[in-house]
Amino acid sequence: MAKFVIQQSKHLEGEVSISGMKNATTPILVATLLTNQPCVISNIPRIKDVEKMIEILISIGSQVKWLDRHTIEINNQHVVSASLNKILVRSMRSSVLLLGAGLARFSKIILPEPGGCIIGNRPLDTHFYALEKLGVKIEQKDGNYNLSTKQLVGDYIVLPEFSVTATENTILASVLARGKTTIKLAAAEPHVQDLCLFLNKMGAKIGGIGTHCLEIEGVKQLHGTEHQIIPDQIEIGTFLIIGALTRSHLIFKNIIPKHLEIILLKLSQIGLKFKLNSDQLEIFPTASFKSFKLQTLPYPGFPTDLQSAFGVLATQCQGTSLIQDPMFNGR
Repeated sequence: MAKFVIQQSKHLEGEVSISGMKNATTPILVATLLTNQPCVISNIPRIKDVEKMIEILISIGSQVKWLDRHTIEINNQHVVSASLNKILVRSMRSSVLLLGAGLARFSKIILPEPGGCIIGNRPLDTHFYALEKLGVKIEQKDGNYNLSTKQLVGDYIVLPEFSVTATENTILASVLARGKTTIKLAAAEPHVQDLCLFLNKMGAKIGGIGTHCLEIEGVKQLHGTEHQIIPDQIEIGTFLIIGALTRSHLIFKNIIPKHLEIILLKLSQIGLKFKLNSDQLEIFPTASFKSFKLQTLPYPGFPTDLQSAFGVLATQCQGTSLIQDPMFNGR
């Protein structure tokens, strides 16, 4: 079993500028397929999943130019088909997002079964249910999913679960569909909101952003735009736990407080001392922490991706803590 051996835990001191959110970046990169005009995306985190998604887009004809280390210009004028690289698709779970955008652009797509995820069973049933409601035919053959449509047509869709990627795929397929689409029980996570805001900048008509009911009026075409990726709430939460465990004084810049409400509420209940401003969070050394109860839930509930970090914090709390995560069976 792999392990880290920590020889010494020193107090930390300084400022951290939070990176862009990976889970916002990948769907926004895919969303650029919905226009032939260039898009400029800034605050992109330079991590493997993002680089793989860019590789997939380049493999189907996207022209990508890095303007600086965290900013790209992407032009999809010469993308002619969605013939996807099986190795790249199978190496990352978020490649499933190519379904919605691929259908909107090409009316058909062949997707190898996505991989790259070890946190548990994540079937595509909810994606397929929503896409079928929009007029998509789906066949599974030789390890691939073959999806096609004569015309995407808006519909009233109640998702069977609060699935982030299924919500994003439904949004991507709906913005250029004929008529109106209503998505009930839509995921409302910050990265879903960021995708909607990006698409609206491109000329989409999406209402109800940040709620569990999205209303989308289909438009005929979208145009290029510029967009800055939101800061990563999971990175912020991880740094907060590191700071708490090492009894450190740290300042976090480039944050959006409303994305952190449940995380900061839990840390406040545990006893962490902090000060919050409009785009900055400061934490102070705290001598002891109280035990806590935590259950992961869809946003605005506690994010499942941070429960393991809070489990580490629980080892330093006085008393017995209880953590429940029903969202992924592998966790």
